Amino acid sequence: MSSEHTEIERLVDRIHRHLDDSPDGIRADQIDDLRAVLYGLDAVLTLHFAQEDEALFTMALNRVDISAMSSP
Repeated sequence: MSSEHTEIERLVDRIHRHLDDSPDGIRADQIDDLRAVLYGLDAVLTLHFAQEDEALFTMALNRVDISAMSSP
């Protein structure tokens, strides 16, 4: 598992712990940590998706290049 996936899983687990600890709703003492977790998750996912898009775009360009080279 990549380091990004590990970090995503860790942050999601923290969100689950907050929800499990508060079946009647989020408590005031959880708000700061929960906000930090959500901002962190947003940052990691934004980076992760950008990296995946770049990798897929590169693969698509390589495929086009290969196709162009094999054309008569």
